[in-house]
Amino acid sequence: MPLRLIERAPWERGNPVVSALVGLVLGIILSVMIGFSTPAGPLGVVNALIRVYTSPSHIMSTILYSGPIAASAIGLSLAYRAKFITIGSEGQVILGSVIAIGLLLYSGLPEIPPATAILLAVFTAGVVGALWGLIPGVLRAYLGVNEILSSLMLNYVALYIVNYLVSGPWSKGPFTMTHEVGPSYTIGPIHVLIILIALAVFYEWVLRYTTLGVGVNAYGSAPKAARTYGFNPKRLLVEISLISGLTAGIGGALMLLGFQHSLKSMSQPPGYGYMGILVAWLAFRSPLGSLLGGLFFASLLTVGYQLQIVGVPLNTVLAMQAVIVLSVLVTTTMSQYKVVWR
Repeated sequence: MPLRLIERAPWERGNPVVSALVGLVLGIILSVMIGFSTPAGPLGVVNALIRVYTSPSHIMSTILYSGPIAASAIGLSLAYRAKFITIGSEGQVILGSVIAIGLLLYSGLPEIPPATAILLAVFTAGVVGALWGLIPGVLRAYLGVNEILSSLMLNYVALYIVNYLVSGPWSKGPFTMTHEVGPSYTIGPIHVLIILIALAVFYEWVLRYTTLGVGVNAYGSAPKAARTYGFNPKRLLVEISLISGLTAGIGGALMLLGFQHSLKSMSQPPGYGYMGILVAWLAFRSPLGSLLGGLFFASLLTVGYQLQIVGVPLNTVLAMQAVIVLSVLVTTTMSQYKVVWR
């Protein structure tokens, strides 16, 4: 008999947060079982997991890593609600980091107080991320260009901009990297968390209580009905591309000022913006859910580093991370459906 998935009615669906926690526990159990085949053994895996989720220093590291991931996901949550499937957050994060370090080290601006300089760097990175995100939005709205392809290509343009800068005008002597920003221009986990919470709350408010939020939900659910009620689809796509790029650009500044501190040559994008794409879908395109999802994915990065320290091979670490992510994804998705034999 064929197996079918039938979407549950809204009142039949479980709490997605509870489902995600169940998936997290299941994924951790499976990861511990994988640990039997590693030199560290299951106890080493368990100890690494406990340290990540209980040690203050590891929790602080997790918050720092969540900056670019959660910021990207918060903006993408609105874009994906409107069926604007951009994957350009990776390039926007990269350019945000470029603008931040460019202003602080290479702009030639006169000396200004560090706090003012940091705010200026974060704000300018957000503006540049928004303008970079505007490109696929305009191409989609006025020329019908697929935003998936255009935004993907722009990610590599941003990568090559970095490679040019670190091997040319911004190179640190013979090295293909920039100088590091000074300690006075770095930010801590508390500042990152405050910025992320402010972004998530603001975007949640936009989604629930503004005309733009109504347009996002209407256009994503029924484009023809949205036009009937007076929403201009071209203008809506342009606005969405701007606000999704804004947070990703801010995420790039948080990445640079929080834990990266310099730019290096890259053969592949670092991947924080791509993680934000998965987080936005996993959080059911909710800004507040994207904040929590970003912290969760950042904790997986911290777990990976700790597992490598105790002797778990990199390939096994990646397999464990994938098992945890898939477990959460499966449980949250299945909370929206029921399995029926017909």
